Amino acid sequence: MFCPNCKQQLPDNANFCTACGNNLSNLINNTSVPKGMKKCKTCNNLISKDAQVCPHCGKNYRTNPAISCLAFFMIVIGFILMQPLFYQNSPTSSFSKEKFTLINDNSYKGYSDGFGFYIEGKITNNTNKDYSYAQVTFNLYDKDGAQLGTAVDNINHFEANGTWKFKAIGLTGDSNKVKTFKLAEITGF
Repeated sequence: MFCPNCKQQLPDNANFCTACGNNLSNLINNTSVPKGMKKCKTCNNLISKDAQVCPHCGKNYRTNPAISCLAFFMIVIGFILMQPLFYQNSPTSSFSKEKFTLINDNSYKGYSDGFGFYIEGKITNNTNKDYSYAQVTFNLYDKDGAQLGTAVDNINHFEANGTWKFKAIGLTGDSNKVKTFKLAEITGF
């Protein structure tokens, strides 16, 4: 530590400054720090919690902007690299690297039986990986475009390069009010 009076460097356990005789025992023994204050790591004097520089010894507490920028870019790069893990398919996408594809042929349909709204179709697993769980979710809308709910189906053990005939069900109260639906997501792990 440093003497707050003459800035002489001293052992951390010194009770008095060897250069000017300043009593340092109050700095060492005083463990309580008033609200809004902190102890300087260099001279052990109390300074404002928001102080950028210690007024007693000149210790710099400013955050290095280069480190802040580096941390920001590391987070952005990490987010970009993690995107493939969270990639969700869309029915209009044409990338060949999609995990799943909703087959838009004549078998893809939605209907109501008065109890629930059902959407039937096929999804292919475009990977060489078996998925222990996969789920398809559709948003359900009324004639005005207001969302009424969702229709969901899931499968366990979706085989690599396999095709799944799904039947998603939506329980919206009055399934006859459902006029349109849209694929929300296909997920799997």
